[in-house]
Amino acid sequence: MQFGTEEEQIVLEWHKLTQQQKDYVAEFISNDSICKVGHNIKADLSQLAVLLNIYPQNVYDTMIGHTVLYNGLGTSASLSSVVEIYCGITLEKEVRNNFLNRQKDQDFTEEEIEYCKDDVKYLLKIRQIQEKEIKHYNLEHCNQLEQSLVPVLCDIELRGINFDSKKWLENNEERKKELIPIKEELYELLGMLYILRPEIAEISYIKKGKFSNFLSEFSVNSPLQLNALFEHLIKLPNTNSNTIKSWLQKEKPTSVLKEVIIKFLTALLEYRGLSKSISTYGERFLSYLGKDIRIRTSFKQNFIPTGRLSSGDIKNRKINTKGTITESRANLYVNFQNIPSESSYRNCFLADEGYLFGTCDLSGCELRIIAGLSQDPLLIGAVMNNEDLHSKLATASFRIITGDPNYIVSSSVNKDKRTLHKPVLFGLLYGAAAPNISAILNIPVSTGKLVYEAIRELLKPCFEYLDWYSKKCIKQGFAIVNDVTNRRLWLGDYLKYRNQNLPYPNMDRLIRTLYNVGMQGTNADIMKEILITVSKIPEVIVLGTVHDELKFQIPENKPELATTVKEVMEEIGTKYLKNTVTMKADLHLEKFWTK
Repeated sequence: MQFGTEEEQIVLEWHKLTQQQKDYVAEFISNDSICKVGHNIKADLSQLAVLLNIYPQNVYDTMIGHTVLYNGLGTSASLSSVVEIYCGITLEKEVRNNFLNRQKDQDFTEEEIEYCKDDVKYLLKIRQIQEKEIKHYNLEHCNQLEQSLVPVLCDIELRGINFDSKKWLENNEERKKELIPIKEELYELLGMLYILRPEIAEISYIKKGKFSNFLSEFSVNSPLQLNALFEHLIKLPNTNSNTIKSWLQKEKPTSVLKEVIIKFLTALLEYRGLSKSISTYGERFLSYLGKDIRIRTSFKQNFIPTGRLSSGDIKNRKINTKGTITESRANLYVNFQNIPSESSYRNCFLADEGYLFGTCDLSGCELRIIAGLSQDPLLIGAVMNNEDLHSKLATASFRIITGDPNYIVSSSVNKDKRTLHKPVLFGLLYGAAAPNISAILNIPVSTGKLVYEAIRELLKPCFEYLDWYSKKCIKQGFAIVNDVTNRRLWLGDYLKYRNQNLPYPNMDRLIRTLYNVGMQGTNADIMKEILITVSKIPEVIVLGTVHDELKFQIPENKPELATTVKEVMEEIGTKYLKNTVTMKADLHLEKFWTK
């Protein structure tokens, strides 16, 4: 354990301390009137919690401060990089190899002690420089939000979530049963292809030669065999799922052969999706379980440009036989953002004994954000008065597609068209172009362009705002996500070209990014403030977050606390919205994760 200032550093060889000395250090570090400055301090907090059972709250992370300042510029946030950027000092990092696979009672060498001192020597100076720059860019609120979040995330990671592994495996067996009829259908369709085009059995699909029995030897799991089959039948360059989806969107069953191929490829996508689900969320998933039968994650706090949290495995470092460091995924921490939304999966995450599992998600959060920013009357009507925006937009689109001026789409008439059209709105809000709309609706690009223009006209105030905002950001070289935190995203890649007076080759992609940065970034800031605030409510235990959804647990005998959480979420969300738009949240309370 090491701490200190730029003038003096102390390195403690823990195994040499008496228990009284250890208790004194623990008491000193626990004093929240003293700010503890560290780099990637969440890792230190985890160690302090596990080894000393202390939970410091007043912390400052120079890694997080750096990401707040340099967001979008692509600079490394490692300690050595940050020390070099702020202090002009190059740290010697080779000694760190000595600490891997080390005996816990092994004494330190002088070289190792000097290395430890360097780890803390420059932190206070870096913080001082960062806070000056943070004030210059009006990022104090943003930085404080991020710093306050660090111990909250640490607490969530350490606690984990109770898990029903028996039910999880039972569900997986049911999914395996669902796979059987799909696989049988694939081989039935393969037999029909063989009847229609018998020459496919003569094509060499495998290294050892041609099939002796095509139908029994062909494998629907073999990309090699599938690639050869469909390159021959329809000139498909490969059978990656995205390639298949793109082909299916364009093709019609114009012949018996084409109809069979479409059915086969459609079933193949379903088969692959279910197979991946069985593989990813089956027995292998249980490797994430801790010895206490709890599931945990590791949060990545501020490394997505919009500020969104991500979660999942960390890199696991090992020294190989040649003495060099190798990195692999630790396979310890689940990515909660990717857990399927089906209840059969989520119901396996349980509240602890004597608690209820609360799920509270912000209702239409990003739509409310853009409605407030743009003051578009249609969007405001949708989020504030529950007006059916999707039916209105779908009606306009399908009148163009069908050529029928009286065509109606609603929640009861042509309901399937309403469902199909939903992604169009969000696609446009995230910067999708006419070809993307054509792909979503499976219509010619020329028709997609008419739909694209019609939707933009219906939501004219919204898209005028997004166009204005993206142009403003490009002109100034950075985006301000919202005026509450003033989170800043530097347009680093674009600035490199502009500084050299070169045309930027990815302008369309940049504009798409700028279309959604305000929505996603503000959503992220709202959820971070919610995590911090809710964690301070007595007897409410925060379990985590998935995008705009908060997971928590409360005592069974105090269900009213869930209403308090909901009210806090709505109040914080509304603070980030504009004018007459307010935030709403949906609350679910059970013994398990549900929605």
